Amino acid sequence: EIGTVKEGEFIARILAGESGHGSKTRKDGREILVCYSPVSVRGMDWGLITTQDREEALAAVDKMIEVDERVGQLIHETREAGTRNVTTISAIMLVVFVLLSSGIAWLISRNITRPLVGAVKVANSVAEGDLSFRLESEAKDEVGDLACALDRMSEGLQNKVELAQAIADGDLTRDVVPASEKDEFGQALKSMVSQ
Repeated sequence: EIGTVKEGEFIARILAGESGHGSKTRKDGREILVCYSPVSVRGMDWGLITTQDREEALAAVDKMIEVDERVGQLIHETREAGTRNVTTISAIMLVVFVLLSSGIAWLISRNITRPLVGAVKVANSVAEGDLSFRLESEAKDEVGDLACALDRMSEGLQNKVELAQAIADGDLTRDVVPASEKDEFGQALKSMVSQ
């Protein structure tokens, strides 16, 4: 359960046009952050569910807290020593903290948005009928899984287009293997060849 949302309810919430976020604890005890949202790409409605390990997502925040604690410790030591440079040191540390925080936030944002932008390009490419675009991601996280799934989708559609073209050219000797029982396009092609 994520907040008050069970995993099975994500699709219903997305279909209802809702976006949300929360966290859940996996069986191995790791906490996972979850975001979900409906996405419309050129008139096609999609649902996007992203998850990321909490420790991984918040590692930068933990580092910022550590830096902040060190800044506090330095300020305390400076006061105890009686120096009058507290304001200068605080200002410098604040600038360093802000720069460090901004840099870390930028890195996190870039590492999440870049693969998602690629996924949107694949979806737009498929929507326009171009099945040649591939992401070829080597990422080992949920975004990498999304990229691989989109590549497999494009590859499967490309294969079905080639089969359909062969059938249209009169070649009914092709072996058509649907991707699953729910593969309506594959089932239709198989039916065309077997007639």
